[in-house]
Amino acid sequence: MEIKIVVAYHKKSLVLENPGYIPLHVGKALNPGLDLGIRGDDEGDNISDENGYYCELTALYWIWKNVSADAKGLFHYRRVLDTRHHPMVDVHAALRAAVRRKYLPVVEYGEADFARVADRTMAELPGLLEKYDIVTTKRAVTRLRVRNFFMLAGAELIDMMVASVGKLYPSYQPFVKGCLRSHRLYFGNMTVMRNDIFDEYCTFMFSVLEDVKQTILSGGYLTDLRGEKMFSRKLGYLAELLTDTYINYKASVESLRVKPLTVAFLK
Repeated sequence: MEIKIVVAYHKKSLVLENPGYIPLHVGKALNPGLDLGIRGDDEGDNISDENGYYCELTALYWIWKNVSADAKGLFHYRRVLDTRHHPMVDVHAALRAAVRRKYLPVVEYGEADFARVADRTMAELPGLLEKYDIVTTKRAVTRLRVRNFFMLAGAELIDMMVASVGKLYPSYQPFVKGCLRSHRLYFGNMTVMRNDIFDEYCTFMFSVLEDVKQTILSGGYLTDLRGEKMFSRKLGYLAELLTDTYINYKASVESLRVKPLTVAFLK
């Protein structure tokens, strides 16, 4: 099984050398003078110049449109999935969320150990994808409901997203509403999926976000998304809600098998 995972970078950091990973400079079109020594997301079919509000999703779009593989995924330059079991992460999750605003199931590593974790994950993913359809993060736990926690995106924008899901994918709407009521969330838009599932995931994600974007423009809420700093990163935030929605729908309605993993964090 050929697995390709794009790793989103926007600054100098440890570059993963494993051939299964594709280090990618996101927003390269917006920073042509910045050289990270890796390929940019402005090659091929791309939305690099929209990175200001799509964030790491410009890497997701790039691998969706430009790479052929049996399975595809997205990681971050300081976050990869960790196949090792960390029982204390599970034990402390709810307790920590009760005293903090949120708790992410993350274990920190130095550079050498982080690279080893990334290599181990790539080596074990073929076996996991024989047993599971989607490999993703363990759920973050939020003290507030997810809707309240994501209010940084704005209530109006969240409502637009729910309306867009209802219009384009009505069967998904109960799941996006359930996501917003919950206290748990698959976070970071970090997933690995068989290619046919990944293709459907990206189609769902980008069609909903494009509809939200067009609603904003046609309704006169904003006229220049790139120029409005208040809109920065907001489609990226909504994408986390849509990723959670997609995974829960697929698991509940189509009985797809989901494997959640702890996240390794490069400290």
